[in-house]
Amino acid sequence: MIQFISESHLASHARDLLTSRGWTVYPEISGIDLVGVSPLNQIYAIECKMDFNTAVLKQCWSRLPHVDAAVALIPGTRHYRLRQSSFECTLAKELGLGVWSADTSLTELLLPQIRPRKTDEVSSVLVPQARNHTQPGLPSCRRWGKWDVLQERYVSYLLGVAGGSDIGYNLRLAIIAVEPELGGKRTPLLQKNLESRERLIACRRWAKLELTNSSPQRVRLLAC
Repeated sequence: MIQFISESHLASHARDLLTSRGWTVYPEISGIDLVGVSPLNQIYAIECKMDFNTAVLKQCWSRLPHVDAAVALIPGTRHYRLRQSSFECTLAKELGLGVWSADTSLTELLLPQIRPRKTDEVSSVLVPQARNHTQPGLPSCRRWGKWDVLQERYVSYLLGVAGGSDIGYNLRLAIIAVEPELGGKRTPLLQKNLESRERLIACRRWAKLELTNSSPQRVRLLAC
């Protein structure tokens, strides 16, 4: 039996177990410990906790509008809390939540209810770059969200138009290029980031580093 020493240890092990089952797993997506995409293309929110209680069930329940199913994942050593008649298990059933435990294998103690998600907040940011952007389960780790996807699009656009030459390019042109993919309108999230000088500076530095590593020529991002 594995003795997990932290939520990060538990989450990392769970990611490996799910990957071995053919799942695609993303750590720390929009505040969720693990987002797993099953072989049936269903999106699961998986909250990894060292104990099973109402707090983790509340956290899982809050994820339901954005995913197809939500699961509380605990260490295998916590089975003593999982009596079917317990208040926590009864509540999980009523809410349609799943309960899994991780040890040398993954055990599905309570299957979640599958229901179509109501928003694309999570699905829209599940890009390949998000699979290894951080270690899962760390208290202060970096979380992947819509801003990260926008930054990826900015850099991809600039690499495409640069043509290998050393030019300065206005960030506003890159934004215009990706806006059609956001429904043809400037979303509140995008507008908020446009108005934040700190965000612009961070984007400029990040893109500059990526471009420097990708090409012998450097493309400089200019603030709007």
